Amino acid sequence: MRIACIGSRKLHQAALDVCRELGKYVAEYGICVSGAAPGADQAFMSGAFMAGGHVEGHLPWITFEHEFQEKLQGPRVKWYPKPEPRELGRAAAYFEKFRGFALTQCSPGIQKLMARNVGIVENADAVIAFPQSFGDSGGTQFGMYIGRRIPIPVLDLSNPEHLSVIDFLNRLRAA
Repeated sequence: MRIACIGSRKLHQAALDVCRELGKYVAEYGICVSGAAPGADQAFMSGAFMAGGHVEGHLPWITFEHEFQEKLQGPRVKWYPKPEPRELGRAAAYFEKFRGFALTQCSPGIQKLMARNVGIVENADAVIAFPQSFGDSGGTQFGMYIGRRIPIPVLDLSNPEHLSVIDFLNRLRAA
């Protein structure tokens, strides 16, 4: 099972510790698929890696968070150095519906980051997300939006009504 683990770059330390612990649980259930951004992504990926799990990192460009890439190396880690052209096209289609304006109005860096999010979520069986706050409209919410459109299960850790993570993973395993 491939689980997209995405989240905010702006989480406080206690939330990052939760992401690291959740990454360890994800390692027991399947592959942690994430984007290597500082914050939640790196915490999820580090936790999965430390637990002996497999990790996939989808990058917007090859030098993105290079120091972090250097820390996670070996046969259990696979890096995708940039979005595929089809992911750029898919990101544009999702983005316009999500934000109400064309992705091409954003900088090339933002376009690549959004395409990277497509690569993460469309290659997963489920999403565990930790946005900065419920209803946030950043990249994490964009990834959750993609997951809901596919549709695949999406667990929003900022929503107080969410299932427990263990229940969520057990339901995925049983499906």
